[in-house]
Amino acid sequence: MLTLSKKCDSCNNVYNSKVSSKTIKCDKCKKERFFFHSKNLIFERCSFCNCKEFYKRKDFNQKLGCLFVLIGSLLLPFTYGISLVFVLIIDMIFYKYVDEVIVCYKCKMEFRGFKKISKSIKLFDHHTAELYDKY
Repeated sequence: MLTLSKKCDSCNNVYNSKVSSKTIKCDKCKKERFFFHSKNLIFERCSFCNCKEFYKRKDFNQKLGCLFVLIGSLLLPFTYGISLVFVLIIDMIFYKYVDEVIVCYKCKMEFRGFKKISKSIKLFDHHTAELYDKY
């Protein structure tokens, strides 16, 4: 199932919607809304902010990943380094089986559920992100 996720600029609520709906709006404040067209799934432009730049990343909670590394590091003196090997194996398993998500650089809208992502959408680039970063 294809879904969209975005953080509302008005109330900071993260709202989700299925791609099948035509009008997508914030569930909490209902101030932020936009019209989604299926032709935007080609990823030439973002449906919300009209940005042309997207990146892909793994759809995994980064805080949980940092927690794995922290636990492995804390257990390091007691396990003589074997805990880091286990963390590496867990990381490789998650990397293989967790799906990717497409994210707009400007508005940070996330597009989930795509099994095959175009090769034109690259991994995160810090220089491109700085161009769209809000201060």
